Amino acid sequence: MLLMGQTNFSDLIKEYRKKHSFTIAELARRSNMSETAIWLYENKKYNKLPKFETLAKLASIFGLEGEERDSFFEAANISKFQASTLDFLRHKGGFKHVPILSSVQASRFSEVIATELDETTEYLPTDSSDPDVFALRVSGDCMEPEFRDGEIIVISPNAHVSNGDYVVAQCDNDKEATFKQYKIYKDSHWLKPVNNKYEEICMEEHKCRIIGRVIWSGRKR
Repeated sequence: MLLMGQTNFSDLIKEYRKKHSFTIAELARRSNMSETAIWLYENKKYNKLPKFETLAKLASIFGLEGEERDSFFEAANISKFQASTLDFLRHKGGFKHVPILSSVQASRFSEVIATELDETTEYLPTDSSDPDVFALRVSGDCMEPEFRDGEIIVISPNAHVSNGDYVVAQCDNDKEATFKQYKIYKDSHWLKPVNNKYEEICMEEHKCRIIGRVIWSGRKR
């Protein structure tokens, strides 16, 4: 028997998955859900709706915000008030809310966090213990198919960075930060896009500095 809201939620999860061109397997990997569970939700065969934590993770993966995010929760029988309350409880249980910055703000994150956050700033709950952690919304297609346009990533400026890690960096004193994979080739360091139609950036040549390592993107890393 379907619960109230199940039909609408089933339609939405399928709609957003297809909108982002995720396969069921890819969405399962990103959300830590099973492929079977996603298939059951989409085909209206599950007799219960996801927990709030799962819904929040899906909303982040789909890049939902504002009214779209509220509608997504309401489709799963969670009102805007309930969602706010549950976010608060998650925060009290060890989660903290970190600011979602623009690529321009990320290039000078410490200054922004200290002086420029206001009531218009969006926040994301995270369990990171790093006091300087912040979130960033992926822009463009240079990191596809691993990371989609609009997906939210969480960055730790204090995390150790190793070859192959995903990082946010600033090059040539650009105003905007760039999101790439950190690669070491012999004695040089590079920023590599996942999408092969974009070129790698030599960090020494372009005077790049790493701002922080990606520690979460719909799943922990």
